[in-house]
Amino acid sequence: MNYDVYYDYNSIADIGIGTWIISIAASVLIIVSMWKIFKKAGKKGWESIIPIYNMVVLLEICKIEVWQIVFFIIPFANIYIFFRLYIELAKKFGKGVGFGVLNVFFPIITLPILAFGSAKYEDDNNSNTESNASILDVSETGVPNNSEAKDFEYGYEKEETVVIPQINEDENSESSSNENEDSQSSSNQE
Repeated sequence: MNYDVYYDYNSIADIGIGTWIISIAASVLIIVSMWKIFKKAGKKGWESIIPIYNMVVLLEICKIEVWQIVFFIIPFANIYIFFRLYIELAKKFGKGVGFGVLNVFFPIITLPILAFGSAKYEDDNNSNTESNASILDVSETGVPNNSEAKDFEYGYEKEETVVIPQINEDENSESSSNENEDSQSSSNQE
């Protein structure tokens, strides 16, 4: 038997090395991104690289009960908790549900966006981080007063300052006389 098949093992090895280098680079990018996300959430960065403990801390960041970590070892329930975790993570950084779903399927893209982008961690009680929005108190002249800024809660204002212009008594008497003239003319037309 004659085996004339020639394999170029060097080219196959080159493909394997290229894939290995890309995999290592992607892993490093995800690790650095998670480190930065943990730091933005007020946690220590090293907590993101400890197996199992990083999931406990991630559940705390997302305000999901820690006991739900057991769902990660239950078939089909792990899919549910994985989606819920990444959707809640996206919401905590001011992103929507769609971004959370993308986070499940494309973490190599979305985690660096959360880590290195302008997204800020929004804690429910604002204990760990500063609020990224404020209400400007407006003085009577209508000029914003930056020294008396107040925080937002879930994007809705806690308090609202309304400026009502004062009406002088001269203007008030003129407007009432105009109203009297209008009512007299309408009654004359009838």
